[in-house]
Amino acid sequence: MDSSEASNDTEDEDTLIKQLEDLCSSNLLSIKTLREKTNNISPTTVDAIANSDYLLHSICKNDNISKSIVEHMLRLCPTAVSKPIRDGQESSR
Repeated sequence: MDSSEASNDTEDEDTLIKQLEDLCSSNLLSIKTLREKTNNISPTTVDAIANSDYLLHSICKNDNISKSIVEHMLRLCPTAVSKPIRDGQESSR
C-alpha cells in the first residue's frame, strides 16, 4: 500500500467515524441503521471506531438507546468501553 492509499484509508475511517458519531447522537439511531453503517468494516476501521472517545457515550445519551444497540457496539469494539469522555468531562456535542 502506498502513502496515498493509506491516506485515503485514514480519510475513509475518519469519515465513517464522523458519520457514526452523527448517527449515534441523532434521532435516526436504531439497531437497523447502526448495523447498516457498521456492516462489512475492516479490522483497522474497527480499531479506529474503538478509539473514538465520543461514540459509545453518544449512544448511551441517545433517547433511542436500546440494549441491542449497546450490545452491537460492544461486540464490534469491546475496547470502546474503556474510553474516557473527552477531556475528562462530558462532551458538549
